Amino acid sequence: MAVRSLERGLIGKCDLVEIYLAPGEIVAQAVPIEFKRGRNKEEDVDRVQLCAQAFCLEEMFGITVADGQLYYLQEHRRTTVNLGGELRAKTMELIARIQQLQSSGITPPAIYQKRKCDRCSLLEVCMPKSAGSGGKEVDRFVRSQVRAARGEPSQS
Repeated sequence: MAVRSLERGLIGKCDLVEIYLAPGEIVAQAVPIEFKRGRNKEEDVDRVQLCAQAFCLEEMFGITVADGQLYYLQEHRRTTVNLGGELRAKTMELIARIQQLQSSGITPPAIYQKRKCDRCSLLEVCMPKSAGSGGKEVDRFVRSQVRAARGEPSQS
């Protein structure tokens, strides 16, 4: 399901959203559910993604999303995630940091991590291998691709 929050500048896709209706076909509750290939992680990345999706659903439906669920395929188990307090604050902090990066116009260097990158759904978009081992910034690569598409000479 496509989701968005104009207030927070977010767009995305939920793998699944369970929607519970109140009388009159009004959305009373929405539970975002994300399917993950691997196992539950110590880092909060999956929980932060779920929380950002909850922000979108809250704005779209005018409700509060208290919980979400993560389904880890290797574990064959759904885990309920409380989307309150600390996780909301952390997610908002990360959103603010990303927006600062976008405003600065500077693309951070891509860092290729085989174990993580090769399983990531954004590998083709991020292209961390294109940055090379010298830490070259991705925006330099993108500029070279734009110049090539325009038929302009490459700059070394």
